[in-house]
Amino acid sequence: MKKKILAAIVLIVLATALLVYFTRDPQKKIENLVLENTVQLEELVQGQLAGAETPEEYLGVQVEGVFQGENPIVQFRYSASGLGSSTTYYGFYYSSADEPAAFQNVDLPLSETEQDHWEWTDGTDNGGVTQKITRNWFYYEAWF
Repeated sequence: MKKKILAAIVLIVLATALLVYFTRDPQKKIENLVLENTVQLEELVQGQLAGAETPEEYLGVQVEGVFQGENPIVQFRYSASGLGSSTTYYGFYYSSADEPAAFQNVDLPLSETEQDHWEWTDGTDNGGVTQKITRNWFYYEAWF
C-alpha cells in the first residue's frame, strides 16, 4: 500500500513538473516558432493580406486572420491561460508596415517602454504588451 501511495505521489510530482515545463515562457517558444518558420509564415501572410481563405490552424497555431486598420496585421494565437474575464492571450502577428499594434489591431495608443517593447491599455484592467521579434513580426500578450 505504501508503495502505491509513493508511486502516486511521484507521478503527481512528475506531471506537475512537466506541466510547468511545457507552459512556461510562451514568449521564447513563440519567438523560436517565428524565427524557424519565417518563410512559410510569410507565404501564408501574403495570401491572407491578398484575401485568401483563412485556415483555422497553421504550424499548430490558431490563425486569427487579418485585422484591418491604418496598417493591417495578420494575427496568430499561440495559447491562452486563465478563466473567463481574467484570461491572458499569447501570440504573434505580422505587420507589413513593420509597426507595432494593440491586440487585434484595435485603435489604442501604444507606449514604448523600452526599445522594441510597447504597452497598451483601454483605461480599465484590459491591456497588453507587444515586442518586436524580427522585421515585420511581433510577439503579443493581451489580458482581459
